[in-house]
Amino acid sequence: MKRFLICIMLCSICFLTACYKEKPIETYKYSNDEILSVAITKTSVYSDRIVLHFTEDSISSVDNVACYSSDFNLLEKDVEFKLMNDSLAIYSENAPQISGLRIDVDSNLYLEIRYLDSDRYAMIVNSWADDLGYEENGDLDTYYTDEEKKRQEEIKAEHEAYQTECFALVEGLWEDEDGTVRVEFYYDDGDRMVSVYEKSEGNWTLTKGFCACSVSKDEESEPVSVYIEDGVGYSCRYSFLLYNDNTEMETDFADKRLKKIQ
Repeated sequence: MKRFLICIMLCSICFLTACYKEKPIETYKYSNDEILSVAITKTSVYSDRIVLHFTEDSISSVDNVACYSSDFNLLEKDVEFKLMNDSLAIYSENAPQISGLRIDVDSNLYLEIRYLDSDRYAMIVNSWADDLGYEENGDLDTYYTDEEKKRQEEIKAEHEAYQTECFALVEGLWEDEDGTVRVEFYYDDGDRMVSVYEKSEGNWTLTKGFCACSVSKDEESEPVSVYIEDGVGYSCRYSFLLYNDNTEMETDFADKRLKKIQ
């Protein structure tokens, strides 16, 4: 009799547990390809959280999470989350409205995700490279809207025009009064280049050459300053100070001022 009662009690507990086990409001399953070894298989939506299920070993750490609505507006940042094996639970009172996320994996990697509330999300994996800065990989074509793509092209064109204008201030060949140092600013197959030469035994020897990856100016200062960086990520920044209607230059590459000779 006692065993019978125990069995009834255990069965009742199991039944109640099954009855009260929370079911998701909605579940979205995906078949996206991996991007830099990262992919999501499904998202489960609950009233107070969403749970992202990643492919095995896709993600091993998370520093921060921000949530976005389907119209790309920020819903909440610095939200509470819990990473469990290959699942990431994100807690929010706006959980059913979450359509996009920014997930900071670490200081060198973050994910931008949209359209989680569909059968195919769009994700960009942003990874840091010391010589290039952040690189975007992933669903660039489907992640950005047509309006965003158009604006990106406009910004790119504006930035290129500005750099061309800045580089024009120094473009050409410059030489010091002793005829021992030359600095040349020129284009090579569309790339802005800088070459430094020193004269030795009657011959000009290239002592430094680099691509002008970033060019800017400060015309408010006196003298006018042109700044050139040789990289996008970790890079060296060089200053060129212009005098006398931009016909003379001071630079760390020479002890004396340079004059534009062509």
